[in-house]
Amino acid sequence: MSIYINFLLIFGSILISNSISALDYKKIHINRYGKNIELDIFRLNPDSIDIEILTVSRNKTLKQTFMDTSDTDPYFLVCNAGMFNVDYKTNMGYMKKKGEILNSINHPHYHSVMAFNPLFDDLPSFYLYDTDVTPLDSIVNKFDSIVENLRLIKRSGENRWPKQDKKWSELAIGQDIDNNILVIYCHNQLSMFDFNNLILSLPINLLVAQHLEGNASAQLYFSFDGHTVNLDNGEYVPNLLGFKVKKF
Repeated sequence: MSIYINFLLIFGSILISNSISALDYKKIHINRYGKNIELDIFRLNPDSIDIEILTVSRNKTLKQTFMDTSDTDPYFLVCNAGMFNVDYKTNMGYMKKKGEILNSINHPHYHSVMAFNPLFDDLPSFYLYDTDVTPLDSIVNKFDSIVENLRLIKRSGENRWPKQDKKWSELAIGQDIDNNILVIYCHNQLSMFDFNNLILSLPINLLVAQHLEGNASAQLYFSFDGHTVNLDNGEYVPNLLGFKVKKF
């Protein structure tokens, strides 16, 4: 399926939109905390896309992984799936890929799970769960793909990070009030307390979010119909999320 996309200038941001409402993209510059903050935000309709977990060999960058599938099974967006362990392979939290458990450990302090590829028709295509509200054990048998990561914002828009001195650039995934997926890349180094408050203040109707990665390891590559956003830093990432247009 092809998508028609175009560029529009809306409220000082660049928006890519398409005729089936599968995605839009905004480049935002905003003055906050005494600096000019730059963000890239992708909004994706989960019912119009397919999401896959990609396991990557050590000799490939994120962009190379994207390009390897561009002819046969094209993605329009790839990004980190989450933080990885010292073995440069295993996700830090629980991970299941199309029914295969890649990490069985439920991290006791992460409290956030993204679940997709539902096994039953009455379940959402994608959902971010707070596992202190909905335990992981009640989710794992309902979805074929699950990734547990560190929670940033609890559903209902509650910033769960305290004030802190540590700062980093950030890649996060969230959902808005309509359950659209939001992939958010912040170029500036911020504390997660300030980052959370910033994205909650934007007119994107953010409801919930989890951390994917920070600093140079946080990467993203988007390309569609001649439009490219290249945030590949050349750092190795063993587990990626790949987004493609659903074939109806």
